Amino acid sequence: MYATIIDGICKEGHHEVANEILNRMPSYGLKPNVVCYNTVLKGLCSAQRWDEAEELLAEMFQKDCPLDDVTFNILVDFFCQNGLVDRVIELLEQMLEHGCMLDVITYTTVINGFCKEGLIDEAVMLLKSMPSCGCKPNTISYTIVLKGLCGAERWVDAEELMSHMIQQGCLPNPVTFNMFINFLCKKGMVEQAIELLKQMLMNGCSPDLISYGTLIDGLGKAGKTEEAWELLNVMVSKGITPNLIIYSSMASALSREGRIDKVIQMFDSIRDDTIRSDAVLYNAVISSLCKSWETDRAIGFLAYMVSNGCMPNESTYTILIKALASEGFVMEAQDLLTELCSRRVDGFVYLKLQQLMMVGRSNLESPVDLSSAYQLEH
Repeated sequence: MYATIIDGICKEGHHEVANEILNRMPSYGLKPNVVCYNTVLKGLCSAQRWDEAEELLAEMFQKDCPLDDVTFNILVDFFCQNGLVDRVIELLEQMLEHGCMLDVITYTTVINGFCKEGLIDEAVMLLKSMPSCGCKPNTISYTIVLKGLCGAERWVDAEELMSHMIQQGCLPNPVTFNMFINFLCKKGMVEQAIELLKQMLMNGCSPDLISYGTLIDGLGKAGKTEEAWELLNVMVSKGITPNLIIYSSMASALSREGRIDKVIQMFDSIRDDTIRSDAVLYNAVISSLCKSWETDRAIGFLAYMVSNGCMPNESTYTILIKALASEGFVMEAQDLLTELCSRRVDGFVYLKLQQLMMVGRSNLESPVDLSSAYQLEH
């Protein structure tokens, strides 16, 4: 009850009142617990009133009120946000002096705090010093630092730390590998990502839906569609069912190369009716075709979409109207807009599309025969 009252008072910024209530609790026969102390401590740190927070921390030690994970997180966050790295180390030493056990969770909390504030070198140093302090880093500890290194685009350092991790007998888990694969794919380093997938298997770690999905998307965006297709088949052969995101990535990659027959082959192989009838999947293909200036084929694919029992949504119409207007097919775009309006389209969307069509009119070129656009290509 008191913790709730103190919390409310702190949120209002009345830290002196909250501290006064905390001090008066013993006179009512109540001993403040760690939750009460943490609440006031968090309020003081949030208000940048460190001197008072330090006095309160000393009081907790003096009154034998054990610090818990929450206390530690409050202090670590405060120190890291203010660049007080030395003070974090002092806190660790202070905890040891008062008989607090520093375990892997304690160190990992500090490492995470360092990484959140971009203090990557400090995080690496602390990680490597853990064994000398009698505490062995775990997979989570390493993964946090590896993520920090990748975020700082320090790929070489991350690769070295991963090797060190394995040498120390701490095997990466799927989260570690997936984080790495995601980083590499975003940087277009898909060959390295493929090697990492192989390394994952060599270390007895089975790739999961995220592993395959991330790499398939990366390969597709890098123009390595055939490799992405092969990986999709490998994934299925291992009993892992692709989700909507993976199918959409694959469909987009194939569409960018104009391989609509392959897209249809993939769609026909999908057994999940929920995925087969999701407009997001079809829109991915239509969007890719439109971006490649193949609006006629996009309209043809719209016919295939409807024949599969999937009705176009607002996004479908918007993609096609933008493409038609950009290519100067204003009348066709107007027809689609009229149909979209019958679905009570959002007013803002309508205005944006009207603007696009005005641009299309101003850029109108010689008419092009679109009769083939309404026939599905095989």
